[in-house]
Amino acid sequence: MKNVIVDVAPELNGDVAPIFVRCEDLRLEQVLINLVGNALDAVASCDRPRIVIELDARADVIELTVRDNGPGIPADALPRFFEPFFTTKEMGHGLGLGLAISSAIARDYGGTLVARNREAPIVADGPEGGTQADADHSHGAEFVLSLRRVIKFGATHEHRFADDLYRRR
Repeated sequence: MKNVIVDVAPELNGDVAPIFVRCEDLRLEQVLINLVGNALDAVASCDRPRIVIELDARADVIELTVRDNGPGIPADALPRFFEPFFTTKEMGHGLGLGLAISSAIARDYGGTLVARNREAPIVADGPEGGTQADADHSHGAEFVLSLRRVIKFGATHEHRFADDLYRRR
């Protein structure tokens, strides 16, 4: 395996308060291992492999996005991507359970897991100024894990879902 550039939540710095979500730590770890492992598999054949992990912390939900610059998801496979035992990998390189389990974990905790291909950038095509998608260049895939945010209150370790707090206001 080549060296892979991995940007992990580049917009976060050391001054950010801890963020809590509604999910057991080992189950969240399992989801992250599946998503990063799939991204590593996707970029294995890239000349300049890159994986970006971004965190969008909103008032009531946290979105964690794992994005790669691999070949993307075949259009015919996208509707079946979270089905158990469905895989686009070669025989012996995956059981087709990782994304099914990850999606089930997200649902168990009131969240979602979404897979999609990254948007192709639009490039100028000649002096006429027309545009066309760069169909020959790989833009990769992205997986977005959404989970409910939890707020911790002081030393009592009381937990509340952020969306419940905002509904009461």
